[in-house]
Amino acid sequence: MERALEVLGFGEILDTWYKISVLDVLKSAVENNEFGSFVLQTKYGLHSSDLKYLFSIFPELRIGKKPSPSTIMNRISELRERLRGLSVKMLKDMELWIFPKWRSLIGAVYMGMFEGRPIRDILWSSVAILIPSVNDIFRYRLLSREECVGIFGLGVYTSEFMPERSTEPTRFSMPIHGVLLETKMYEKAIYSKKELIVPKYSEYFREHLIRIPLGELVGSKFASRFFGPVVRKISGVIGEFLDAINMLYITDAKVPNLTILSAWRGAFNKLLVKEKHLQKLSVAMIKGVPGVVGYEGILDKLTELPPVHDPEVFVDRMRLLWARFSVLGDKLLEGLI
Repeated sequence: MERALEVLGFGEILDTWYKISVLDVLKSAVENNEFGSFVLQTKYGLHSSDLKYLFSIFPELRIGKKPSPSTIMNRISELRERLRGLSVKMLKDMELWIFPKWRSLIGAVYMGMFEGRPIRDILWSSVAILIPSVNDIFRYRLLSREECVGIFGLGVYTSEFMPERSTEPTRFSMPIHGVLLETKMYEKAIYSKKELIVPKYSEYFREHLIRIPLGELVGSKFASRFFGPVVRKISGVIGEFLDAINMLYITDAKVPNLTILSAWRGAFNKLLVKEKHLQKLSVAMIKGVPGVVGYEGILDKLTELPPVHDPEVFVDRMRLLWARFSVLGDKLLEGLI
């Protein structure tokens, strides 16, 4: 994974971040007419290595001469543009897929349980999945020969609901590693009504599917103007996703804790896990999952699916995806909400 990150420019990103931060300190100091080596170290916290970098681009500092504020800003702007290009490379092809009306999309009616108590009403339920690329979405024929679409990555299922005999809504979230949709449901999502009229981005915003292309978002100076308002409307889902993605164990399918949310008729509206993992979920099964029927330990049998067929490769890819996203993606989304 370390080698892959280096190829994607991780080291260059860190170096560029470092240089921007040092120049930002110098900019603040110069604005206060303070630019001597001693004051930069004692008042502004720069180290000798930081000064060495500053001397290399502003040699006038060595003789106590004030560098031009405009020159400092130009250098910062150049580095930020360089960082933009490096960020596009790091996040290339990566997308966050959000199904904002999950229950409506799949036609679920079961309310589920929470902490062993019945649920009176489900206000909304959504799914968010971070995927390496749309090229990783495939169609499969499962046990009973139905054609399904698997969307695998790092994600979260989240729901807001009203427990029985409660006057306040409760929110529940859990990490998942993807969803399994029958082809008709998948097509219902990707061809649902467009929610944005701007031609360039209209395909990304539909009633049942919102796609956030992270590379496009960081690479374009204008994309955030169109994505921002839509993302803020689903900030609750994004927030729950960010909380889930920050749990490193979500990348470990060896435990085995691989969890797939299924809308396939063979295990409709259930969480699919491996049989061995099911034996450890007795308490979770009793407590219930809002809006979901429960767990089923049949994932081992679905060998057509990449996470089951080759779990080692899947785990490696998910860890790399998590690392790439952690470098830049989380801050990008936080900035939108």
